[in-house]
Amino acid sequence: MMLFMVFSIPLFTLLVLSIYRWQWMDGGTLFSALRGALSNSFIKGVFCCVLALIVILLLRRFVPLSFRPFKLFFILTLRDHLLPLFILLGVCFLTLQEKSFFEIIFFASGFYSLLSLTEVFLNYGKYDPYNLFLLPAMRMSMVLYFTLLFIRFREWYGFYKILFLIIIILIPLTAGAITYFYMRFHIKSAVMAASIFYAGSIVFLLLEGRNINPGRAAHL
Repeated sequence: MMLFMVFSIPLFTLLVLSIYRWQWMDGGTLFSALRGALSNSFIKGVFCCVLALIVILLLRRFVPLSFRPFKLFFILTLRDHLLPLFILLGVCFLTLQEKSFFEIIFFASGFYSLLSLTEVFLNYGKYDPYNLFLLPAMRMSMVLYFTLLFIRFREWYGFYKILFLIIIILIPLTAGAITYFYMRFHIKSAVMAASIFYAGSIVFLLLEGRNINPGRAAHL
């Protein structure tokens, strides 16, 4: 079961790209693009995740969980979802140059993959369905949501640019609500919400996939 925590995100990313390979480009060109993105953006995402891990580990060490509803929701959301996404968003602005679909999705995949690998050690011997399945599934969805929304954010201006930024922020808040439901022992509600959250990212990809040219960089 730990294998799902470690390999689900990179395998899910490769599955998404393989599904669209005939629509986007021929097999040889796709393989070349994937190899370049895997060797560059994915590894960059792994290394840049170290900053998030330092902050998250400090948060776990010095800010204990509270059983008061609002504090519990705030700490869980900040630790598991909001803080990683904010760091990912900031790093994307600072380090990614072309910001193509391939570059962003592999960067996000590497970033969240290291987070999931860290969960293996942080929760060693005390795994539960949240650590084993719900959190990795939500992070798989976060990779898709972030990639698609970030591209739209860079392409639009004015009101729509602000709108996409707001939606990017709402995504981890939604994931935080799912985590909160689980921690408050609303297990069925959490599983159902996580399934909808996951399915929503797939539907979003299907709707946006035809409009994406993965080799085209987003406007800077």
